[in-house]
Amino acid sequence: VRSSSAPAGLDTTFIQKLRSCDVAGIIETEAFLSCCAFAILANSLSMGYQVNYLATNLEEYVDEEPFGFAVTRTIFTVIFLLELTLRIVAQRCRFLTSGDVLWNLFDTII
Repeated sequence: VRSSSAPAGLDTTFIQKLRSCDVAGIIETEAFLSCCAFAILANSLSMGYQVNYLATNLEEYVDEEPFGFAVTRTIFTVIFLLELTLRIVAQRCRFLTSGDVLWNLFDTII
């Protein structure tokens, strides 16, 4: 039975953890992990499209890129920065000492 206050199709566990400000719980929900995976996939597709577009229109965009590309890049940067910040807040010292330390450092460097 779905909670009446949760939108259709949204994970009720995610909503409960969000309401209780349980950041550690939020980053482990299927909804959060799915959103992160979708953002990575969408960013990859966006970058591929941008590279192809600029390669085929090289003469037109020698000195600058289209404005929409800069906006898209900024949106994805904010999304990934938010995800990284949530994981750091939730994991605290474990962010650099857990078994996922190499992935965490990789995400931080990128």
